[in-house]
Amino acid sequence: MARKRKKVGELGRISYRELVSGVQARTRIRLKDGSLINITASGTSQTEAEAALRHRARDAWGGIARSITADTTIAELADAWLQDARRRGKVESTTIHAYEATVRTIIKPNMGAYTIEQMDAGLCDQELLNLSVTSASKARKARSALRLMFKLAIRHRAIPQNPIDAVETTPAPQPVKSSVDDKQLSVLIRELEAWEGKNPGRRGGIRPDRRLLSDLLLLMLATSERIGEIVLLSLRDIVIHDGRIYVTVWDTVRQIPGVGLVRKGAPKRSDQRRQIPLPPFAEEIVRRRMAAYVPNAEEFLFPTRNGTAHSPANFRRLLRAFRDDRRQALEAAQIDVDRLTPKTMRKSAATAVEESLSLSDAQLLLGHAHPGTTSVSYVQRSKIVPSRTADALAMAFPSAASDPSGDESESDEQPPQS
Repeated sequence: MARKRKKVGELGRISYRELVSGVQARTRIRLKDGSLINITASGTSQTEAEAALRHRARDAWGGIARSITADTTIAELADAWLQDARRRGKVESTTIHAYEATVRTIIKPNMGAYTIEQMDAGLCDQELLNLSVTSASKARKARSALRLMFKLAIRHRAIPQNPIDAVETTPAPQPVKSSVDDKQLSVLIRELEAWEGKNPGRRGGIRPDRRLLSDLLLLMLATSERIGEIVLLSLRDIVIHDGRIYVTVWDTVRQIPGVGLVRKGAPKRSDQRRQIPLPPFAEEIVRRRMAAYVPNAEEFLFPTRNGTAHSPANFRRLLRAFRDDRRQALEAAQIDVDRLTPKTMRKSAATAVEESLSLSDAQLLLGHAHPGTTSVSYVQRSKIVPSRTADALAMAFPSAASDPSGDESESDEQPPQS
């Protein structure tokens, strides 16, 4: 009987040979042109040598080293999924980095050894439930990654349907709506102006840039921009029309561990590009910064000494240092110090616009696609119902009012006799 022909990308039988330094694994793989090539790889053990062999085979073929089957482990499926996502180029690099972190820190340590066949809906549900006990965020990230991984397994006919479809969803925590009002903002500005760092009497060294911290916080309040967007504000983003200054939200930057700052080329979503009019207090900041502009390649309004954009991580670190140093004064103003973050300014802007104008105006300012996002996660609703609701009800139901003549005497009309 003729030997079965190997498929493209399929590995032959793996043989092992003991070496002085470890183990060598050897096999053959069929390429896309039909030819067979020999591949070897070494490691300290058979497991390590085989892993290196499969990695080398994948590079040689330019695709997934072997078909994904029911016996493929979740760790192998995760690697194949990440490789597939990179090759297709439909997912942004920053998202790929986030997927890699999820696979490395959540998927592989907790369920990497299971096979696809083992990971049915029941086991997926149990593993995600175990994760949610310690971290709901990890459970949601794992669920999202597993859904996409199993979609790849379905395309390879390893499973007939996605087990995640039958898994209970992990409840999302209630969004924290932390914002500041005008009185609290006044205290915040006053404390920022007085802040000189932990050692105010020291000589030399770099003092904290309280002006940068204050300007960026106020601009985030004025525009509702995220910290990754506001640090990229440049002269090219500023438009003056009929005496009013507008800023355009074009881009955002993200900090990726091991990579550094990565510009996305759009806000959080591309449809969030918008032009925002500035209130007078923000116009004053922009004019002052334009007057003191230091030329740099990207025309940043808030450049570092090297002419680059400030890191969002460094800005958050500066804000945390200020919070810790001025905690007592901030808490006296009933500011939630531990939740005072760049996002607080965005939520404060949303709350103020919604209260003064409308939810749709707040949605437009924040760039949200759906008003529900603005309402649920950003706007801090007042617990006091405005008195205009009572006035509206009085106007709608005038007949409910008492007799305008003020006659409280009983009616002469007798009730009907039974």
